[in-house]
Amino acid sequence: MSFLFNKLSRFYDAFMEITGLSNESLLLDHIGDLEGLKVADVGGGTGTLAKIMHHRNAEVTVIDPSTPMTQIALKKCPGLKIINASAENISVENNYFNVVCMRDCLHHIRSKQDTVKEAARILKQGGRIVIQEFRPSSVVSKFIYVFERSLGEKTVLVEPEELVEMMKCNGIHGQTTNVSSFEYVFSGVKEWGE
Repeated sequence: MSFLFNKLSRFYDAFMEITGLSNESLLLDHIGDLEGLKVADVGGGTGTLAKIMHHRNAEVTVIDPSTPMTQIALKKCPGLKIINASAENISVENNYFNVVCMRDCLHHIRSKQDTVKEAARILKQGGRIVIQEFRPSSVVSKFIYVFERSLGEKTVLVEPEELVEMMKCNGIHGQTTNVSSFEYVFSGVKEWGE
């Protein structure tokens, strides 16, 4: 795991607030009712989004490789479940979650194909996957890309069309929607697979 998340974890939430990147509603608007659902917050870090979903009566599991980040998540919301693992290799049975979400994390992951495949594997048939990402063509996203790279991150932004195609190859059909001047959300349903 990178310097950015392990060493700077205690400043992460403040950074997200100051930069205006902490708008969880952009993703939550695409998820719908969470009452009684099992939700995987992949790359959930400090648990800001997970806490909101937990308070909407979901059973939320934060999946993130950074222990310092997930320790903060547990302090915020002791009712969360934590799995410290990479998004490409999650120790959960097939078809376990009703919802899988990823907020601003896919661009940090080296093997996007493996991550999408793993997300599809842990998602139940008919389950929803919602991913919020930076649009590579926007000026703000390009700035974020340069900033994260300067901190040693291996950031690679994903085009919306590329994400739709990766999902389709793994039995998830959906579409992307621009939700801000620099971000989009993919929302899809698992139609086939393990």
